[in-house]
Amino acid sequence: MLFADSLLETNDMPQPLRTVVIGSGFADRVQLHSLKAHPSIDVVAVCSRTESHVKAMAAKHGIGTYYTHWREMLDKEKPQLVSIVTPPALHKEMTIAAFEAGAHVICEKPLAMNADETRAMLEAAQKFNKVHIVNHEFRYIPARYYQKVLLDEGYIGEPLLLEGTQLSDWRRDPSDKWDWWSNKEMGGGMYGALGSHYLDTFRWWTGANIETITGELYFPYKTRPDADDNPKPVTADEGVSMMMIMSNGVNAILNMSAVAAGQLTRLAIHGTEGVLVVEDNRRLLGRTKGEQDLHPIDIPAEYTPPLWNPDKNLLVGPFYKLIDLTVQKIYGRQLSDPRLEPATFADGIEIQKALDAGRLSHEKGERITCQ
Repeated sequence: MLFADSLLETNDMPQPLRTVVIGSGFADRVQLHSLKAHPSIDVVAVCSRTESHVKAMAAKHGIGTYYTHWREMLDKEKPQLVSIVTPPALHKEMTIAAFEAGAHVICEKPLAMNADETRAMLEAAQKFNKVHIVNHEFRYIPARYYQKVLLDEGYIGEPLLLEGTQLSDWRRDPSDKWDWWSNKEMGGGMYGALGSHYLDTFRWWTGANIETITGELYFPYKTRPDADDNPKPVTADEGVSMMMIMSNGVNAILNMSAVAAGQLTRLAIHGTEGVLVVEDNRRLLGRTKGEQDLHPIDIPAEYTPPLWNPDKNLLVGPFYKLIDLTVQKIYGRQLSDPRLEPATFADGIEIQKALDAGRLSHEKGERITCQ
């Protein structure tokens, strides 16, 4: 098995897929860098509702056509692949329309606003026989992927505890402006945007679903200033503390904050024979029985994706890998290792069920079964 398994290693490169992107922000910072670099992707147009933003984005990435209305773009460009990079409240309508237009879809996470919406999206993908991918590109960060490889090889023995911690300070300043991230009705909040990655990892590690959740969402500031500097209510979480039980009986804990000055990112799986820890999405550490301390683990070069430059942009390389795997699936290629399979809408449903249950646990103050 080679993590570098890629279309680039074959001599029969498929024709580039006509690709469009809906959204700016993350699309500008990460996705377009990867999409433009892939030889089997032809980005023919981008769309965002603010013309000044989308015009600048198109110029920056050398894309000749831009739109401010996504339905017009689907109608005129006839894409084969659509990447949806918008707030979650818009995902269902855009995704189903893209399938109806004959395109495959990569959709940002969280997949939708609730489990019912995600089920409708999967049904549409199946109806039109289209590839459906959730953007969980964090799987392909080298330290995280090799952590999974060592887990499968028995490094830690039987899993006992899964641990995800992300403490950051990017919303610590109360003068930071209110935006859709502050709006529950648009699908804002840290639990969905970043917590979904950890929930995906817990399932990917164990092959088990999240069965029950007990926890709290955290709202450190009741308001944030709007564009006119008037206080506007914050309805979406900026922190999360959750305890979960997986369907195989393993416990998992998730602790996240957007207002923590003592920044820390840590992803660990503890087992009967040892522990594997990823720190800062770059370093892999391990410890087995008989060893006194955690120690660094070298990551073989074949687990490095193209465009990997974490100091410049952590996610461009992993998203490039996700794009490459998506193209392979569209063209019916068999992946060399099942671990390489990207998250699909079926995975998105299970993650959404856990997100729904976590929010309900916060509201009711009790353990909730994911359903």
